[in-house]
Amino acid sequence: MAVFPVSVLLCLLLASMSTGQHLHVLYNMSSSVQCPLSSLLGQGLDVRGLHNHFALIRAEESTLLQHTFPFQDTCASSYVGSLAKNDTILTIFSNEPDTYTWYTQVQSCSSLLKGSWCGFDMCVVHLAKGGEQGVYSCLPASTRFVAMPGHAIQPPSSSHITRRTTASALIETLVSQVSVQQLFEGLVHLTNIHTRQSQSTGAVEAAGFIEATFRKYGLPTRRYAFREGYSDNIVAEIRGRTNPQRIVIVGAHYDCRSETVSSVTNRAPGANDDGTGVAMLFELARILGNPDARLPFTIQLAAFSGEEQGLFGSYAYADFVKENKADVVAMLQGDMLGYQSVPYLGLDFAVRYTTPDLTDYMDQISHMYVPDLATGTNNGCCSDQRPFFENGYITAKYGHAGGATSDPEYHKTGDVINRPDFSIELVRMITQAMLAGAATLADLQ
Repeated sequence: MAVFPVSVLLCLLLASMSTGQHLHVLYNMSSSVQCPLSSLLGQGLDVRGLHNHFALIRAEESTLLQHTFPFQDTCASSYVGSLAKNDTILTIFSNEPDTYTWYTQVQSCSSLLKGSWCGFDMCVVHLAKGGEQGVYSCLPASTRFVAMPGHAIQPPSSSHITRRTTASALIETLVSQVSVQQLFEGLVHLTNIHTRQSQSTGAVEAAGFIEATFRKYGLPTRRYAFREGYSDNIVAEIRGRTNPQRIVIVGAHYDCRSETVSSVTNRAPGANDDGTGVAMLFELARILGNPDARLPFTIQLAAFSGEEQGLFGSYAYADFVKENKADVVAMLQGDMLGYQSVPYLGLDFAVRYTTPDLTDYMDQISHMYVPDLATGTNNGCCSDQRPFFENGYITAKYGHAGGATSDPEYHKTGDVINRPDFSIELVRMITQAMLAGAATLADLQ
């Protein structure tokens, strides 16, 4: 969860101007920038025809024509009113102080303009004014884009998953093996590293520890480099016995940050964000990697880097998976599993960049195997499930009740284990829920 510079957006837009096809652009309506709607309309902008094409919009929500229809992303509530109700919109959203996602969201819009995001009627870039580079500049009305036919997209389908209505005795046994002591030991090692910021030497050390831990449990493990200067993604595999080509991906990010996202020297223990997720991966490796588990499908355990800078590692791996045409059953993400901000032990499922049917099913599985864990939903953004969702895979995301910002040490040096309301018991219960979900999706009977 991170903050990014503005220059990449301008490069993206300029790169798109090489095409000979033209599509008008409705752009920055920020009150702090002299680029009012009236001047755009005066230049002949025809918003009535935009519902038949893709468009890139930069605008403040308050100045868009006010029409509120249900659409793909809930992070904006209004858009150009001439769109039909059934039009589908890819919303690219950022709003202070949560400006950490806009860079990768613009990358998604870049993919759209190149044709791989077919299905959206409009691409909305919703950027708050201010940020690291100040207000955003207006683009000339002559900016050119590739115009492509718009049509309603179909969200990723979970129809290939058969829902269980009764508990599995074997999964119950495996769930009972999740250990507070094991989780705690993994967290202590991770948080004793001075910082795991993605570009730090500490991140390289953490990657080595994660790889060694996976291998200790007998799992074949691979490194995936994705960007110069960043530590590698680490992916372990529990190979399925009967249908190994079918893959369930369980992810967490091992990088972390202090108050300054770019600092490679500031202390950043990252206990909750996301040491807890990595500790969860270790327990799934230990328990499900045991030959006695005999999983029918393959489970991949993915420890991502570059999450705090913009989901860089998971974007790279999701693209790799798609390019290799992997048969991915589902992707489950665990991010921030250990802060108890409410008077009960609770799990929140994310509603953004996740698949509602799968989330509902994983909620049922959680109640089936971990009945004392309360569940709810959270509209926070974003984590490593997002690139998989954007690549067409079904996803669910787990986190502690109250969401990231309910933790007062979120993205701070104080994100340590030994502090008020950090609950290793909550980590244990959410790990149990994720183990049960992954094992169920892997067709364990």
